[in-house]
Amino acid sequence: MNRFHSLISVPPILAITMPMALVGCPRSGPHAEFTSTTQSGGAPLEVQFVNRSFSVDSSITGWTWRFGDGCEDHAEAPRYRYKDPGVYTVSLTAHTANGPDCRTRLDYVHVGGRRTDACDTPAEAYTVIEYSDNDVEWDCICPETCICDYLAFPDLAEAYARPISEGVLSQQLRAAEDGSVALITEAMTSEAFRDAIVDALNIRFLVECINQRPLTVVTSPQPDRADCRETKLVFSDPYVGAFEGILLTPVTDGPFPAVIAVHGHRDNARIYAEKYGGYEYPRRGYAILMLTMRGMAIDIFEHEASKQLLLEGFSLIGIRVYETLLALKYLRFREDIDETRIGLIGHSGGSSTSNLTVRIEHGFAAYVSDLAIDYIDLGTLIEPWHCETLPALYPYNKLISDFSTSPVPVLLVPYGYPDGLNGIFDFFDRWLAR
Repeated sequence: MNRFHSLISVPPILAITMPMALVGCPRSGPHAEFTSTTQSGGAPLEVQFVNRSFSVDSSITGWTWRFGDGCEDHAEAPRYRYKDPGVYTVSLTAHTANGPDCRTRLDYVHVGGRRTDACDTPAEAYTVIEYSDNDVEWDCICPETCICDYLAFPDLAEAYARPISEGVLSQQLRAAEDGSVALITEAMTSEAFRDAIVDALNIRFLVECINQRPLTVVTSPQPDRADCRETKLVFSDPYVGAFEGILLTPVTDGPFPAVIAVHGHRDNARIYAEKYGGYEYPRRGYAILMLTMRGMAIDIFEHEASKQLLLEGFSLIGIRVYETLLALKYLRFREDIDETRIGLIGHSGGSSTSNLTVRIEHGFAAYVSDLAIDYIDLGTLIEPWHCETLPALYPYNKLISDFSTSPVPVLLVPYGYPDGLNGIFDFFDRWLAR
C-alpha cells in the first residue's frame, strides 16, 4: 500500500518541550521526509534539499538520495544540479539499525528549457500533477493531531517570517481585548482590502504564484453510489504538506458547477458530507469538494500550531485560506468542472476562514457563511490561542463582516444551517446555474 506522507518536522525546541505523541507523529522507527528550497526553474537548476527525517527509537546512520536522473548522493542535505530539462522523481531513504524508511515524491522537480521564475508561466495555466492510485493512504490517522506540517512551515517560509516575542504577541492580544486598538471602518476598494487582508495574513508569497506552483493530487475513486461518484483526494503542496479532501460529482456528464465546503471545528470532510448535506449536492447537479482541515479541534494541538505560527509572523487561519485556494485551483484544473461556476460554503471555523478567502479570491461565483468573528478570540484554558486568533486582522473585523461590500455574492444563514439546504440551493442556483 502506498502511503502519502505529511511533512514531518519537529524543531529542536519542540522536541524538548513536547512529547512526540503531542504533535501527531505516532509512528515508531525511522521516518524519512524531505523538502527543498525550490522545485522548478530553467536548466541548469540547482536544488538545495532539506532533510526532515527523524527516528523515534534509533539513530539515523545514513541517507540515500536518488534524484531521478540515475544519480545518487549520501549526504544529509545535498545540493544537486539538474543539467537537463525534464520532470524528476526524488526519493530519500533514511537508514537505521532497525531498518530503513523511504520517502518518494513523484514528479517533484520540474526543470524547463531555460531559467525562469516560478511566475513566468501564464497565470491561467494551473500546474497540477494528478494521478490515480486506488491504494493511496494519507499518513494522518487523526487529522486533529496532524500539526507537524504546520510546525515545519516557518522553516520552509523563513524568508517571509516576521518573528516576534511571546511577550509582544500577548501585548497585542491584550490591546485588542481592552479596546486599545482602533477599528478600521472606512470603506476600501475591493483590491485595496484584498491587499490589506493578504498582508495581515502574511500569505502574499503563497497566493501570488499559486497557479504556477506545482500541486500534486492523488485521486482514489471510491465505490460508486447510486446518486453520485465519490473520489478521495490527497493534496500535496511544497509549503503546507499533505491534506485530504472528498470530491462528489453527479453521475451525469459535466462540466458541472461546483462548491468547495470548509468544515468547522471537530469535523472533517466525511462528517460534513453526512451531517451538513454534502451528498445532496450531486443530486442537484453540483460537484462538491469537501476538505479535511488539520489541527482543528479546539485543543492543545491547535493551540500549539497557532502559537508557533503567530510567533513567526504567520497564522493557522492564513494557511487554511491557502489550502482552500489550492482546492479552488484543483477544481479549475479539472475538465469536468466549469471553472466560472464555483461557489464556496463554510461552517463555523470554516466560515471564519472563508470570510477571508472571498476577500482575497474574487473569482468565486457565490458564497454562503454561517459565522462572523473578530479574530481575537483567545479560546479556552485547554486551547488559549487557536486558528481564529490573529491580532493583525482584528482592526479589519467590521469590514470583513460587512458583506454588503463583498465582491462575491454572499448569503448569510443561521449557524449550522438549521433551516435546511433549500434556501442555500436557491442561492447557488441563482449564481451558479445557467
